[in-house]
Amino acid sequence: MSGLEVLGGISAVIAIIDGSVKVWESARKDLKFSATFETVGNRLPILRDILQTCLEQFEPIKTSLPADAAHGLVKTVNNCKRRAESLGTIFQETIPGEDDQWYERYRKVARRLGKGSKVEELMRAITEDAQNLVNYHAVKSASPTLYTKLKEISDEMASLEPSLPVDEADTQTFHNYDGTQIVSTGSSTQHNNINLSSGTMYSFASITGNPVFGPVFVKRPETPPSPSSTVPFRRDDDFVDRGTSDDNRTLLERIEQQCRPAASRVALVGIGGAGKSQLGIEYCHRLRERSPQTWVFWIHASNADRIEQGYREIAEGMKIPGRNDPKQNIFELVARWLRDESKGTWVLVLDNLDKDDVLSIPQAATPGAQFGDRDDQLRRPLSAYLPQSQNGAILITTRMRSMATKIVEPRDVIVVDPMTDMDAITLLKKKLDTPFDDGDLQELAYILEYMPLAIVQAAAYIRQRGARYSVQQYIKAFQRNEKKKTSLLNYEAGHLRRDPEAKNSIIITWQISFDDIREKWPLSADLLSLMCYFDRQGIPQEVLRVQPQEEEIQKMLRLNDDNVEDNENNEGEDIKDDGTSKTSNDDMFEEAVDQLMSYSFVSLGKDKTSFEMHGLVQLATRKWLAMHKEDEKWKAQFNRNLNAVLPNGNYENWGRCEMFFPHAKSAERHQPTDNRSGQEWAQILQKAAWYAEARGDYREAERMCDKSVKALQKILGGENVETSYSLGTLASIYWNQGRWKKAEELQVQVIETTKRVLGQEHPHTLTSIGNLAVIYGDQGRWKEAEELQVQVMETTKRVLGQEHPHTLNSIDHLASTYGNQGRWKEAEELQVQVMETTKRVLGQEHPHTLNSIDNLALKYRDQGRWKEAEELQVQVMETTKRVLGQEHPHTLNSIDNLALKYTLSSMRNLTLTYGDQGRWKEAEELQVQVMETTKRVLGQEHPHTLTSIHNLALTYGNQGRWKEAEELQMQVIETRKRMLGQKHPDTLSSMYNLALTYGDQGRWKEAEELQVQVMETRKRVLRQEHPDTLRSMHNLALIYRNQGRWKEAEELQVQVVETTKRVLGQEHLHTLTSIGNLALTYGDQGRWKEAEELQVQVMETRKRVLGQEHPDTLSSMHNLAFTMKEQGRNWEAIKLMAECVQLRNQVLHAEHPDTLSSAAMLAEWQRFE
Repeated sequence: MSGLEVLGGISAVIAIIDGSVKVWESARKDLKFSATFETVGNRLPILRDILQTCLEQFEPIKTSLPADAAHGLVKTVNNCKRRAESLGTIFQETIPGEDDQWYERYRKVARRLGKGSKVEELMRAITEDAQNLVNYHAVKSASPTLYTKLKEISDEMASLEPSLPVDEADTQTFHNYDGTQIVSTGSSTQHNNINLSSGTMYSFASITGNPVFGPVFVKRPETPPSPSSTVPFRRDDDFVDRGTSDDNRTLLERIEQQCRPAASRVALVGIGGAGKSQLGIEYCHRLRERSPQTWVFWIHASNADRIEQGYREIAEGMKIPGRNDPKQNIFELVARWLRDESKGTWVLVLDNLDKDDVLSIPQAATPGAQFGDRDDQLRRPLSAYLPQSQNGAILITTRMRSMATKIVEPRDVIVVDPMTDMDAITLLKKKLDTPFDDGDLQELAYILEYMPLAIVQAAAYIRQRGARYSVQQYIKAFQRNEKKKTSLLNYEAGHLRRDPEAKNSIIITWQISFDDIREKWPLSADLLSLMCYFDRQGIPQEVLRVQPQEEEIQKMLRLNDDNVEDNENNEGEDIKDDGTSKTSNDDMFEEAVDQLMSYSFVSLGKDKTSFEMHGLVQLATRKWLAMHKEDEKWKAQFNRNLNAVLPNGNYENWGRCEMFFPHAKSAERHQPTDNRSGQEWAQILQKAAWYAEARGDYREAERMCDKSVKALQKILGGENVETSYSLGTLASIYWNQGRWKKAEELQVQVIETTKRVLGQEHPHTLTSIGNLAVIYGDQGRWKEAEELQVQVMETTKRVLGQEHPHTLNSIDHLASTYGNQGRWKEAEELQVQVMETTKRVLGQEHPHTLNSIDNLALKYRDQGRWKEAEELQVQVMETTKRVLGQEHPHTLNSIDNLALKYTLSSMRNLTLTYGDQGRWKEAEELQVQVMETTKRVLGQEHPHTLTSIHNLALTYGNQGRWKEAEELQMQVIETRKRMLGQKHPDTLSSMYNLALTYGDQGRWKEAEELQVQVMETRKRVLRQEHPDTLRSMHNLALIYRNQGRWKEAEELQVQVVETTKRVLGQEHLHTLTSIGNLALTYGDQGRWKEAEELQVQVMETRKRVLGQEHPDTLSSMHNLAFTMKEQGRNWEAIKLMAECVQLRNQVLHAEHPDTLSSAAMLAEWQRFE
């Protein structure tokens, strides 16, 4: 029993009385009643209001009521409810109708209801029940006048004239001990003569209210009843049978088969609201339909009193002799009848047998047994009165597996899980009885977790609101927030096939069980309180071993030890403790888990090592905690536990991050209010954002990190170092999304904070400055990036030393900036310095060393030194495979400048090297390997996976496999648009390359449209002078040139040349490329002199900057030779082309496409000379 049941009962009484008041008020002016009837009707509103006040006084104490007090109050409420129902029946059947007939109607219904059914008697009895309720000390102290008011009404009822003569409503039925019935009409002036000779009658007389002689009893045999059913519910036309996961039988088929053998006992076990009782009801109706000669008995088994009531109803229905003898044990009478095989076959259903102590409560042999007497010594538990008869079967429904296995064998337990999706949709369709979209029904069933009671509630709610309310509206309301969700799940739908004392709200149904768990198993209640904040699936055991629980376990163990010591002292024996008498912490934890699993609130996950909960059970638990004002306490504990086990987002932690990430997302929804727990909550989100960023889920990372930053700013302030760390993570996330302005703003803020708090030369300050330099570089602001990187490098050298990893990292970044500016020699010198130092300090195979080797290989590649680049990249690839593993990802420029990851990136770079040498097959094999591995390790939509697909598409294009290239490029574009956004640099890069593929196929219009779109977006997002914008302008010019639109091409190319000279410098590779292409446009127009001047300039500069043998230098020689030939300078052209062929043979190889092109041109020229 609980305070919730008391409140529910009082509410029901108020509703019944309110209905009677409405009936009375609707007719009181039109009909003339007796004075007594009038007085009762006029006092009803007062009684209703007093009970309403009583209800309000019970509300604050409903969860703190002691079990024994609740038990007594529930009995009082149930008595009050039955009397209120009788009074309501009289009002409903008496008042409506003809004025002159009301008394006759009243007389008939009162006689039917029996003794004590006069309205003044019922009113007085209800008032006295209400007095018992308000006399409870907490209510009495809150509203001391309520009892006085009720006493006045009770006294008034006692003083009223009887509303009916004594013999009209006081007909009594007396029972002899053997079941013989006699009738007494109370006081009378009549003398009744009754024939005694037949052996079936009696007589007595009373004059002026005094009996002349007492009743004379004569035994009369009763007619045995025919087999029947006491199932208190009619059959449900909307019933949906369900499939099971362990075999092809439905649940009903399993019940029927397992109840068929003689003396069978079967238990339906499942969480409250799973539909156990509905299965039992349908089974009973089908059984009676199939076998009308079988008795079916239904007992509401929620407590011992109701079980006793059920046994008495069976005894009465079966006309069992001795049932009315107060000295007889009703349980033994019924059990003896059930064991008698001559009575025929029977099925006994014990519905809602959820109290684990109900069947173990001893029952006296007679109701009047006194402690210590013979009858008391004959006490037996209720379970002893469940016969294992060959002609009968017992079916129980319970939420507790532990209860079930006290009565049935484990093999006879049928687990009733929530419905399958198809069964749930079928039930929704039947209950709604209106066509709705199947997709909406499927979504509704999903969010209700296929729980039958929740589905029936939702359908009733939707139906009640009529045709204008849709399933989709319910779904939107349900998903709005937890408060609305709870409100909908608390809706008390009028369920016609549930125990009248059970709650139709699935939330309250579970919360009653929570109260029971808290009272009996506090550790289980603590565990439930903690688990309700996790994600519903995959809850690891390690994160549940909460400190408060461990302390409580230790406390209980100490109590056990104290008890042992007490026993030793009492017995005077010297008992040695060998350790076996103590229960370990693990045992206590397992016992707590077992109780929750017994209630079906918790189950083992598929991996058999973690736990799962229904999401709706978690919601109900959180609301239960809020009701007890314990939600913040358990939120804090949840955050503390999760923060302790959740690592940062480094690759080596990805396994654990993946396990805890769903729980971090759950934490995001449950922000605590106190600062300490709020700080831990923010730390969880920051680490989860780090992991999400590493996995390429930038939107989720941004949302989590933004919340973390705001929480830390509120708790610790903007000047706190921890706040700045989280802010730096958010800047990194912006950077990964290509939102460089936002990233720059935050990074500047981080730098200012770390400078003030930690100092100018603190490593964290220098790291922040280095990160800002990276952001400048991505925007093409090389000079600003260089200045910051030089500053960081010099400071780290002085503060940390020449060989510190931070110093080497800063040198490495500066080398990259030099390379981006085309300053290859300076870049190479720094890169070699970093590589040699890391080899000596960290070792040949350290990740930093491998990264420096890989970067040096890229510098060689950019200078066209393919062989040297390939040797280094193969070395890096093989070492990273061995040291880091085949599937280790490459994390580029993380915000905290942590170690880069190498295997995949080094393989990717090697494929580019092969591609530059025209070794397409080797490049393709490696790229396919990289793509498949990143798909498996990082996921289909991770940025690294998309980059690998992008590069494979380029390799296909270089082989002339345009269709395959285009398919991959379209796939990458669509995914990047969805994941990164339309304006992200990576998305624009994909569109840029697709435009090139269109151009390679001669699809100039499509190429032009796409290239113009990319160029305009880059101008707007990156700015006019960004290298990527200039590259778009450059390629749009080439598209114009290929269409013969030379003037438009020339205008764009001149603009690009001037801008690259100013931004990147006269000798930058991009500047030289743009000049070379302008020269080609001049040539297309026959302007050979202007073309030659530019080409000579480009070739000489490339020789000086890149070297004689660089592929770009050789490309310049090829183009200049062609220009000479067009001017008729054949000998000079042939000589220059021959030199170009010779060098391409040496640098590339004889089969390289560029070598073959130059060789073919030379052969043609020589043939015509």
